[in-house]
Amino acid sequence: MKYTPDVFVGLDQAERSGWCIVAKGAVQAHGVTKDHLGIVAAFEAVQRLCEGNLTRVLVVLEEHGGHLYNAGKSFQRNPKSLVSLGAARGWWEHEFGRAGHPESLCLRVTSADWRLRVLGARNSLGTERLKALAVQWAAGRAVHPIEDDNEAEAIAIASWAALDGVARLEQRRTVGRIKARDKRGAAKQLGLPDMPRAKTSGRVASSNNGRF
Repeated sequence: MKYTPDVFVGLDQAERSGWCIVAKGAVQAHGVTKDHLGIVAAFEAVQRLCEGNLTRVLVVLEEHGGHLYNAGKSFQRNPKSLVSLGAARGWWEHEFGRAGHPESLCLRVTSADWRLRVLGARNSLGTERLKALAVQWAAGRAVHPIEDDNEAEAIAIASWAALDGVARLEQRRTVGRIKARDKRGAAKQLGLPDMPRAKTSGRVASSNNGRF
């Protein structure tokens, strides 16, 4: 099933997990969660803004894979940070998953993509300057004072989702259709029987065995 979301959630996972909801062209809510209870409260805000219809919600997280290793040789994050990041992701995944949010409405975006689109800045500017820029940018759009750079970056990620998320979602769907078509064509050339197409409710398998 094809969904066209109009509520956008940006998540910046860290030891303190920043979150933001954008709807109706503006930031509606944001904050920093320090534990599972904070994530539950943030999810309740999502539920209110989408009026209980989670098929309206696109969730976007920053892709951290490229930051974990330095040329494939050494960690750039300490083990405590990695454990905290994984725990936060698991809590978010649990809340959205138990409520029936379609996995197909979960995307990841690189910091290079959202920073260039939203802040007009490249990662080569340096982490500290980029975080300060995000805080300055988000302060003019926030509905209350920002606690830290994790919250500011979540506001920027949610804003990227509102700008480019639907287009990225459609791009992913197109790639999926092309792959499925090519697979059927290859099977036909080999003389293999057609496989029945799976019926889905908008959920797709995740490449990392998890929603996010």
